[in-house]
Amino acid sequence: AISGQSGVGKNVLFDNLRDKLEPEGWHFHKTGDIVRDTVKEYTIPTADMLSRKGNIDIEKRTRELLETGDKQVIEAWLAGYIAADLPHVLKVLLTADVTVASKRVAKRDHISQSVAESIIQKRKETNIGKWQELYHTNDFFNPDYFDLVIDTSDKTPEEIRDTVLKKLLA
Repeated sequence: AISGQSGVGKNVLFDNLRDKLEPEGWHFHKTGDIVRDTVKEYTIPTADMLSRKGNIDIEKRTRELLETGDKQVIEAWLAGYIAADLPHVLKVLLTADVTVASKRVAKRDHISQSVAESIIQKRKETNIGKWQELYHTNDFFNPDYFDLVIDTSDKTPEEIRDTVLKKLLA
């Protein structure tokens, strides 16, 4: 379970693990895909219009994937929180300095760093607010929920991937 906020490298790690593990029979899931499927089912235009039930459905589907067996990699902001009580799941939290994260998002999205930083902050506030309402907590990125916490600010994608693989395959 790969967790973290915007710009920390979740998607890069996901893709790098896929390259190594998919040939070994691993399955890969992005919660963004689950969100898009749920939005279609609810026949609404965007995810921010999902009802409380729709959001709970997304988390339930993510939890089911995590519970259903071995060789699953899931990328989601809340994957670690959702899997906190699942001992068979390696829970990875990626973090990064806000300046580093905003530079990454700016480069990825072809926007200025200040706009990226603003977007990251707004998205964090929106998501945390929504999740507080659902879960009655705001402690989603508590390191105690995770088996591995990696500050990606000064690490290469390969170093991050290798650290996760070492822990995963130990």
